[in-house]
Order: sequence, then C-alpha cells, then structure tokens
Amino acid sequence: MRSSSNEEGLLVRIIYSLIPFIMFNWSCANSPVTPPIKDGEWMYLGFAGRPIMNIRTSSSYVYVCASNDGLYRQLKSSLTDNWEYVGLRDSSLNTEGVFDVLVHNENEILAAIVNLKTNLPGIVRSTNLGRTWMKSDSGFGFSMPYVIPADSGKYSSCETLFGLSDQPETVFAAGTEDDGIYRSTNFGLVWQVMSLPTLNDYAHMICYAQDPLDLNVIYAGGNSSASGASVIVPAMLLKSTDRGSPLWIPMLDISHVYYDNAVYTIALTAQPERIYLGMRGFVLSSNDAGTTWNKLAYSEDVDNLLTVVADPVHGTHLLYSSVNTFYESLDTGRTWTKLTHPGSGMVEIVTWDKQTDNLYVSVKNKGGVFVLPKASSVPLQKLEKEFQSKRK
Repeated sequence: MRSSSNEEGLLVRIIYSLIPFIMFNWSCANSPVTPPIKDGEWMYLGFAGRPIMNIRTSSSYVYVCASNDGLYRQLKSSLTDNWEYVGLRDSSLNTEGVFDVLVHNENEILAAIVNLKTNLPGIVRSTNLGRTWMKSDSGFGFSMPYVIPADSGKYSSCETLFGLSDQPETVFAAGTEDDGIYRSTNFGLVWQVMSLPTLNDYAHMICYAQDPLDLNVIYAGGNSSASGASVIVPAMLLKSTDRGSPLWIPMLDISHVYYDNAVYTIALTAQPERIYLGMRGFVLSSNDAGTTWNKLAYSEDVDNLLTVVADPVHGTHLLYSSVNTFYESLDTGRTWTKLTHPGSGMVEIVTWDKQTDNLYVSVKNKGGVFVLPKASSVPLQKLEKEFQSKRK
C-alpha cells in the first residue's frame, strides 16, 4: 500500500510540474503571433476584399478607415493582420462610411463620415477608445449668412480631418460640397468657419498641411469650382501664416492647372520652402514656398485623383499614386519609375509614418493593406526588380 501511495504522489507531482508548460503552450497557440519586422520587404496586413478610404497613424497606432466596414487599428509595433475594431460599422444608415480619422490621444478620436442624408452627422467623436460615438459637428457646414435649409439636398459630410502637430486640440476639417475652411480649437466640440464658402457647385477643400519648419504656416488645398459652375476657377492652394486665421493667401493661378483640376494632397519636407502638390494628372513642385511652380510626373491616368508623399527623413524620395499608377522618384521628381508591387497591384492610399519611417499602402480593387518598414532607406525600384525576377 505504501508503494502504491508513493507512486500516486509522484504522479501528482509530475502533473503539477507540467501545468505551467501546458498553460504556456496553450497561451501561445491561442494568442496572435507577431512576426519579426523585416526591413526591405513588403508585409501584408489584411483587409483584402474591403474598400479602404484612408490609412492614418497616431503616436502609437496605425488606423484603417474601411468605409462602411468601420474603423480599425493596431499598434505600430505589431505589423500583423490582427486588427482591433474601433466602431462605426454601418449596416443600416445611408452613408459612405468612415473616410478619415484623427486621434488626440488614444482615447479621444474624431472620425469623418461621408453620408447621403442631411440629418446625419459628418463628424463623430469618441472619448472611450471607440466603444461609443457621439455627434461632434456643431458649427461644421455652412454658417450665417450662408444657411442651407434641411431640405436643400446638402449634406453635412466630412471627408478630411487634420490636426496641428504642436497643438493637438486645434484641428481642421473639410466637407464634400463647400469650400469653407473649418477649425476647432477644442478637438471637434465646436467648429468655426475660417474662410466663408463661395457657394460654387462642387467646390470644396480637400487637404491641409502644416509647415514643419514654421508651425504657424498652414496650407489648404482643393478646388474653388467645377466645370458645371457659372464661373470657372480652378484648383486652389491657400496659405495662412497665423495658424488658420481668417486671412488666407492664394498660392496658385490659372496657368498652372486644368480648368477642373484640384489640389488633392500637399507634401512638405524638412527642406526649406519646398512644396509638392498632388493633382489630377501631374505633380506641382515649388522650391520657393509657392512663388513659382513646375509640373512634374505627368500621369497617364489623368482622370483619377493623385496622392503625393515625400520621404519624411530626407525629402528627396517621392511617391505618387492614383487608381492605375504608382511611381517613385529618388531625385526630387526629376526622373520617375513606374511600380506595381506590392501584391501585384496598383496602389491607391499612401501613408508614410514620420515616427517609424514605415510606408503603408492599400492596393486597388480591394487588394488589402501592406507595409514597408524603414522605407526611406529602401528604393522601391529595387524591390520591383526583385519581385519581377521572382515571377519569372
């Protein structure tokens, strides 16, 4: 009996000794595994089959605006296809979903909604990591004396949000149907119109940028009318030297653009007075803070929107993309190389994170989201050649 008791005691001790190993292996098997970050290689981050409207980064997270599928995020150090759902999935409302996102801290979030009903908010806010959302577009839209009746067909849609790097409470917004410049100094609680709309058909602001060297300088880009307007005024770039005060200075004239073009993106670098504008069919470049301009990178895909981004480290490495084109320049736009990788597809959204130097892109036709770590040191042309050689 004593021998049997000793054997049972030994068995119990063995089982207890194995529990920590069993629990550890179970935890590893049921937890997302973060692969090592590899410099110089594209990494797939998911979202194949979903429309991607924007990719934004905060101090800690990368956010993906997936239209009616909602808003998602993950830590910038993760780089996996495991995403945290942050809300705003729309299965019942008549909207186009989430188009942009802005983060004050990881708890306070603003999201831009493009909707198709006049009684829906264009900007919503969360103060609890996206668990609940509330309307946050008080004052956003047409203001006195430009009051738009509720039955006019005008919407309170918002497609662009932009925050100042040194004053996170101060943010700018752009709508879809008017060219007013809107600013909030309390992170979206109340908005004020800083530039009154001209009420031309389809005119609106599209993008903003803050000068990294002179933080008082804010740029706003868009178009001031469309081809159907009674007075045709083409793409516009406005400049404020007082953090968005009512005085905005025009920076473009009609000789630089097509009659129905627009400024879709603004890329600023650490090089003084250098500005790049992404427009339909080409990139505009200025080396003297907008006094003179040169056309760069003519695109064969002139009917689609253009995104231009600059290397956040050196500023000489440029990328531009539209629905059917993706180009790279390593010499500030003097020469360009056409690219197709990653995912064998064309790139639509391009976001170059300044903090991590990671390049995030979405591939057209719902091809998913990819990231290239430490992208400023990696010529995409080299990756393209390697990719093509592997295909052969």
